[in-house]
Amino acid sequence: MTEQSEILKLCASKDVLDVGCVGESCDDTLLHAEIEKIASSVVGIDINTAGIQHLEKMGYNVLVADAESFDLGSVDFDVIVASNILDHLSNAGRFLTCCRLHLRDAGILVITMQNIQSAFVIKEGMGGRCSKVHKFGETPQLLRNLLEANGWKVGRLELLPYDNIPTRRGRLVTKMIPKFMQSTIFCVANKEERG
Repeated sequence: MTEQSEILKLCASKDVLDVGCVGESCDDTLLHAEIEKIASSVVGIDINTAGIQHLEKMGYNVLVADAESFDLGSVDFDVIVASNILDHLSNAGRFLTCCRLHLRDAGILVITMQNIQSAFVIKEGMGGRCSKVHKFGETPQLLRNLLEANGWKVGRLELLPYDNIPTRRGRLVTKMIPKFMQSTIFCVANKEERG
């Protein structure tokens, strides 16, 4: 079970909004390209203008838009994917409000992000490799708190293992203490009815 495979299962035959669609690269290995293959329709948004232009040239339906203030008019979606972007935002509450406006009543919001309690993330931070683009970090409970405070109901919240452990020793440690080695928070939430 990988982050990407879990996201793709939820996007199959759905109308999908991929927030942060450019990711770290603009090639066909991109999550957005994989969603495009299995979804009924997909729109991608990102603030990376050069990346969006590149994806447009490749034929993708993408727009330059800020995750904290996007307005796509009356367009709504079955699934909104936010893969590894939440910790890059200055105001996650504004992002969640935008998602609420564009998610169908029975739709789902899929969020993945780094688990700041995992050994991999701690090691990265201690080594001084934390990027300036990261604004904050989350644990599963903190993510649940953030979502519930903003009117979302968490349906699925789990930790997924780092899926590319290069050494035999690393794989062995992961088996011995799996929770500490699980680097990805995987969350699926629904809009909570507001009275």
